[in-house]
Amino acid sequence: MLKDNQLDQVQQVKSVGIFITTSAKKKIPEHVKLNKKIQYEYTAHERQKLILILLFTSYEPIYVKDLITVTKASRNSCLNDLKAIKQQARQYRLTINYERSKGYYIHGPEFELRKWFVNAFTFQKDNDFSTELMSIWKEANPCLIETVEHNVQLLQVLQNDLDVQLNPESIEELTWHIAFFLERMKQGEYVFLTKDEKLALENNRAYKGAELLSQELFNSNQLSVPEDEIYYLTIFLLSLRSLSDSPMSTVNGLEDVVRKMVIDFQRYACIEFEHFRAVEENLLIHIRPAFYRLKYGISAKNPLTKSIKEKYGDVFELTKKVLPHLERFVGAAINDDEAAYITMHFGGWMRKEGSQPAERKHALIVCSSGIGTSQILKSQLETLFSTLDFEVVTSIEESITNADLIFTTVSLQKQTVLAGVGMLLAEIIPAFKGIADKIVPNAKPALDAPVVFPFAPNAVIIGFLFSFLAGLGSMFILPVFGLALIVPA
Repeated sequence: MLKDNQLDQVQQVKSVGIFITTSAKKKIPEHVKLNKKIQYEYTAHERQKLILILLFTSYEPIYVKDLITVTKASRNSCLNDLKAIKQQARQYRLTINYERSKGYYIHGPEFELRKWFVNAFTFQKDNDFSTELMSIWKEANPCLIETVEHNVQLLQVLQNDLDVQLNPESIEELTWHIAFFLERMKQGEYVFLTKDEKLALENNRAYKGAELLSQELFNSNQLSVPEDEIYYLTIFLLSLRSLSDSPMSTVNGLEDVVRKMVIDFQRYACIEFEHFRAVEENLLIHIRPAFYRLKYGISAKNPLTKSIKEKYGDVFELTKKVLPHLERFVGAAINDDEAAYITMHFGGWMRKEGSQPAERKHALIVCSSGIGTSQILKSQLETLFSTLDFEVVTSIEESITNADLIFTTVSLQKQTVLAGVGMLLAEIIPAFKGIADKIVPNAKPALDAPVVFPFAPNAVIIGFLFSFLAGLGSMFILPVFGLALIVPA
């Protein structure tokens, strides 16, 4: 190439090595043209997203050739992606059907179809792949961008009317979701809710906001839709993360749940928040929208989840221990994204108050008496030892990690240090310190008797029999002396 363009050839000097002259270096860019076109191959996950956006938004029949065009993949790859999408659809009680005249299409309850769309897509203008998804959607709806911009303006006006400040990222996502809802309504596809659900939703400020928003949306798009769509918009307004203290709704019993979460977090972390009430109130602000997201299956996408789990793993694990309170109240499992948001709350307050969680240890419970007995024993031990993370196994060989302590109901063949009463008390004292210092002065930590039952099962049976016989005898002896009769319950 240097010779063809009449440039100095590659030089070689023993003391310097192989090199190109300075004049050649300056002239090379004039003669070299780089190919700026980059060939990018989508991952399987990205291909499935591209196929999904096509299925959700296209007004034309979709066939395999259309999937190949969009994904730039082979026929077999597209068919495998379609199989994976069908599995995802079953999670939402939906099916991917095929008819010669219609091509591939999504069939099932409208509520579940919209839920799948909301959970599947996050539209970010500064993201290349999101831009690709938007361009596919825009081919089906040329007025998409104008609709989204109009939705943004309406939501900004709504914040002023309701006197609330919503998270900007949540608003941006909702504008795209509303655009999709409007398209579905134009096709005559509506959501319907039960009377109980509508009654629970209408008694809050968000419903009034949804009425105002719906009126503008439906009028500008010349739509006449069922009242249920207003309630449906209410759900999404309630699920938005708020930046203000002014709630759009109240949920009976939720304050008690939050209080239990904070109390248990203190116990597990072996700390005591100086501003307990402030921690509780701020957590409640986040939990309110999270309640509606969990109840209606709307996923919260947290871009910091992986980072939080890596950098603040101890606080994340402590947070997961208090989540069952909320899970029982809502009746739904909490994913890691939601858990990470709550972790940020607790972690922020700990940093603010200069608190550090107690060092945690791994404890092994070896129990061959069945799952039920193992879980009962685990529950009792977790109550006693807040600084231990328990793993239940039926034999010592099943353990996947090295345990610091072992609680067992069976004899172990290997020479292993077993946790006796002395060690148990040593574990109780750090967890008990906060209570002994501030809540119950001079309180002494102690073991509950059932904890040691597995170590002496024969003594437990003998003790029970003698206790029963003594109680039975007292029923006949006490009346003779005119004393109160004790009747076993």
